[in-house]
Amino acid sequence: MAQEPPAPTLDVNTAATVMLTVAANVEPLMADIQAQLPLIDMALLRDLAVRAEALLFTQSLHSYTFASTNGLEDAAKRLLEERRILSTEVSLAVMRGVLPDGAVTLSGSIAYQDMAQDVRGMCTVLLANWDAIGPAIGGRRERITEVMALADQFVKDIAAADQIKDRLAGPAALRAAAFQLALESYREIDRVVSFLRFHHDDAGKFVPTIYGGGRPKRKSAKNTSDEEATPTNQPAPVTSAATTGGANVPANKVTPTGGFGV
Repeated sequence: MAQEPPAPTLDVNTAATVMLTVAANVEPLMADIQAQLPLIDMALLRDLAVRAEALLFTQSLHSYTFASTNGLEDAAKRLLEERRILSTEVSLAVMRGVLPDGAVTLSGSIAYQDMAQDVRGMCTVLLANWDAIGPAIGGRRERITEVMALADQFVKDIAAADQIKDRLAGPAALRAAAFQLALESYREIDRVVSFLRFHHDDAGKFVPTIYGGGRPKRKSAKNTSDEEATPTNQPAPVTSAATTGGANVPANKVTPTGGFGV
């Protein structure tokens, strides 16, 4: 069974946009690439634009599906605040002797299902004893019924969100596969252009990075030769009684005892 591609860790919209820019930048170089690098798979290079567009499409599909679950957070915040208010009202009713102690048992949890259950339980008790409690808490029975309706709708939204998350598996797999294909073309172009423009040291102008930041600047030949000509912190020469003429020759032949690591 084929392994599912991993989810992209980059910002997909940004990466796909950069890839489309790369495809346009590299188009004028295609003739030179084909002439100088005949073994390169040109179709893989030319597919970058199509693959980047497919990546943008799958990202839009994934975002649209995922956005359907975002409304739960706002509803949960409101429900949490309503639970706090209702808890205060129930506690006051117990202190006044209108409700018996322990009339409602609250979970105190911030789990979505538990919050909804706490709110429904307190609303039920308040409505059942409304004649005695209503005047003390403002006399607005409709407020309590609205909060109970909010809790009921919240439970339905939780079930719908769970179904949406199950449906996310499909768009997520499509997006991951599209990202892998686009990345394959992008990396091949990056390698080819880096080779083709090596002596110009301007590959980054044609293939900007999708990973954020810029490419490291390659050292010029002049700077490299200067560094090699003026080494620093070099160890002092080792002399031996067996050396003659001032040459640094070891007194005994040195034989390595093992292979050199790569």
